[in-house]
Amino acid sequence: MNSKKTVFPIVKVLTVVVILAVVGACVIPQFRCICDMGNARMLNLVSNLQTIRSQLELYREHHNGTYPVDIVQALTRKTDIDGTINPSGYYGPYLRQFPGNPLVVDPVAAVKTTGAPGEGWNYDPATGVFLANEDTHVCYKRIQPVDRELLFEAPPNTAKQQ
Repeated sequence: MNSKKTVFPIVKVLTVVVILAVVGACVIPQFRCICDMGNARMLNLVSNLQTIRSQLELYREHHNGTYPVDIVQALTRKTDIDGTINPSGYYGPYLRQFPGNPLVVDPVAAVKTTGAPGEGWNYDPATGVFLANEDTHVCYKRIQPVDRELLFEAPPNTAKQQ
């Protein structure tokens, strides 16, 4: 009779240990990724790119199919339909503050959009292509090729959409 009572609690304990091991195996890698500063910066970069690209497309819709020449000013201030900065303009601002490239250390250079070495972004006002500047950081080579295309290389159809 005593042997049956001791077997049942051992099975319970083993079941609980197995469940905790499975949950631990799923949860611990998640926390490791969150703690990795490089990964956090890459996630921030992707988020910034998505935000700016979506606001660029909204700007283009509001301004007769044209992209802004000065992207920082045009997206952070009110504009008229022709794109002129006007404090009482009807459109915008599309962003409260223009985000910098989180992989660039210098906060002033992180916001620049000419694509020059050391600057954060590469923007082409003719096509509206907005990319992270690959010359600004050393971790470019560690990024997966698929991610490199999304972040640093122009999409295949960069012609203006009408």
